[in-house]
This record gives sequence, structure tokens and C-alpha cells, in this order.
Amino acid sequence: MSIKSQSGKKYVKEARLNGQKLKRPFLAHQNIVKGGELVFLMAARP
Repeated sequence: MSIKSQSGKKYVKEARLNGQKLKRPFLAHQNIVKGGELVFLMAARP
């Protein structure tokens, strides 16, 4: 796991798994087992 973040941005604006935007705030077990790239787009405000 690696984290790249900008200072002051602590709220999740969007999450993407392997380039596809997540529609819900959870991951299925099968997606965790398969692995991949999980990217969070962060924001300064909720």
C-alpha cells in the first residue's frame, strides 16, 4: 500500500479501483483478493 496525499486534504471526494469509479463506499472480498490499484481523490472540505 502506498499513500500520496497533499497537506490539508483529508476528505475522500472519490474512489477508483483500477481506474473505475466506485459507486459505493465498500469493496467486495473478491476485489480485495484480486488486488489492483485503489486511488482516493481527496478534498479539503467534505
